[in-house]
Amino acid sequence: QAPRMLRDRGLLTVSLGTALFLAALAARGWHAGHLRYGFLIWNLFLAWVPLLLALVAEPLAARRRDLSLLAVAAAWLLFLPNAPYVVTDLMHLRRVPPTPLWYDAILLGIAATTGLLAGAFALARMQSAVAVRVSDRASWLVPLVAIPASGLGIYLGRFERLNSWDALLHPLAVLRSVLGSLGPRALVVSAAMAGLFAMVYLALGPTMERSRRRT
Repeated sequence: QAPRMLRDRGLLTVSLGTALFLAALAARGWHAGHLRYGFLIWNLFLAWVPLLLALVAEPLAARRRDLSLLAVAAAWLLFLPNAPYVVTDLMHLRRVPPTPLWYDAILLGIAATTGLLAGAFALARMQSAVAVRVSDRASWLVPLVAIPASGLGIYLGRFERLNSWDALLHPLAVLRSVLGSLGPRALVVSAAMAGLFAMVYLALGPTMERSRRRT
């Protein structure tokens, strides 16, 4: 599996972004004596989850294991917002001496970019899995559903403080929270984040997926 990962530019890009962030965070910790942005390690781990789930979905689609594919796809949709969600962590940017503000801006920018790319490649792979099982045309339902759902998921995570497993453990509470939070702020934030995610996906996702298929 390791050579395949190295050949896959999507996985390689997200891996390099994660490694760069961890190196920059370690350097910051050595310089400042504390890991102010250590919570981003967990957030980037969650950003990896939908990409890994999409990797699992591809062989399931090829082998026509529909029930397993549906279960993985449902988990994938629940965790997908965690990838572009990392962009909202830019709100934590503060000047905290002795680390320069510009360094922390780059650090958070690396994390945000890595999260967006992880989401785009995860979406491209799941669309590819659906295309294999159904058709190319039908596969476009995946981003048409997943991108707006991710926008709403990001809002619920940032402002309502809900997470992916809340939907599994407390589905009725999540439903009440969703219905109760619908308003101008929810619509603006959800639409803005969905738009950003769509821009990145359309710019990178399909292009990288076509390149991956050729290899």
